[in-house]
Amino acid sequence: MRRILVVNPFGIGDVLFSMPLVQALRKTYPDAQIGYVANERAHNVVRMSRAVDEVIMFNRDQFRRMGLHHTPLFLNKVGHFLSIIRRGRFDTMIDLSLARQYSFFGFLLGIPKIVGFDYKGRGIFLNKKIRLEAYEGMPVAEKQLELLRFFDSAPKPDPASFVWDYEIPEVFKRISTELMSQLHLSRGEPFIVVAPGGGRSWGRNALYKQWDAEGFAQVCRRLRSERGMKFVFAGDSYESELLNRTAQLAGAAGSVLISEALPAVAGIIKESRMMLCNDGGLMHLANMMGVKTVSLFGPVDENVYGPYRRNVQGEVLTASVACRPCYSRFVFPECKFERQCLSKISVESVSLAVEKVLH
Repeated sequence: MRRILVVNPFGIGDVLFSMPLVQALRKTYPDAQIGYVANERAHNVVRMSRAVDEVIMFNRDQFRRMGLHHTPLFLNKVGHFLSIIRRGRFDTMIDLSLARQYSFFGFLLGIPKIVGFDYKGRGIFLNKKIRLEAYEGMPVAEKQLELLRFFDSAPKPDPASFVWDYEIPEVFKRISTELMSQLHLSRGEPFIVVAPGGGRSWGRNALYKQWDAEGFAQVCRRLRSERGMKFVFAGDSYESELLNRTAQLAGAAGSVLISEALPAVAGIIKESRMMLCNDGGLMHLANMMGVKTVSLFGPVDENVYGPYRRNVQGEVLTASVACRPCYSRFVFPECKFERQCLSKISVESVSLAVEKVLH
């Protein structure tokens, strides 16, 4: 029996981009034991995948902070992490980190086959690798599927027909029901999930991925006036001020979900008519579950980092400005144009896109 470990220490969207690869491996090796290393923000999303048998949580940010000083606690935690992987007796590692430390861990533990992308020469410990300059020219998921060349008889799936094989655990379904009750929503009642944040991994630059709160609020006010639509504003704890401000401007101050468990939020998204959002993790979660989205993209190329399931009806909005997309080769340059790639997306165009998706 094959024992495969996938390593992806990035955010929600990045984890979801890897699901076509994971499911292709499951289809090729139905009896394999598939483990997945995910960070603390995304591990619950991985647990929803039926293709994954074991999830190993890795707090990347915590390790980075501790690693600056190489404290005994840091060394202890590294040892614990390695012991978990060792117990898995993995014969294959697929390293999607674009770093060198995870494949080094695999080499140290004697994993025979270590597959991944050689980015900036960091693939020294990979024994099966593809050179990578950047994710560009195709969706991230499509590029990651190229790693299947290192697996015998593993066919590349058709992206047009991809369906994420997931299940929301019962405990989170119950939490979703309780949250909907608190928000005064009943199943079957039409509502829209609004995610005005996104871009946590961008730190201080996250605002360059976020359309203005007032824009979201204007669209919501119009939908409430014309359709009687209800809303749920969802996001992470670092977005709490933005979420509350957007909901208040929209006249829906009591309809905010902050930092709830992602599978519970997924249950609410699944019940919604659609999601209105920026480029971010919740957008990818909705899209992969088959929920329609209207998403706004600024600096990032939507053809690379946009919704992967193009067979799920939705709308992607961008502004026609010469400088976008400016995010390239994992670098966001200093913006000299006052976020015009987002500010030039009009409330009217977003409203029309929402109406189109709702119809």
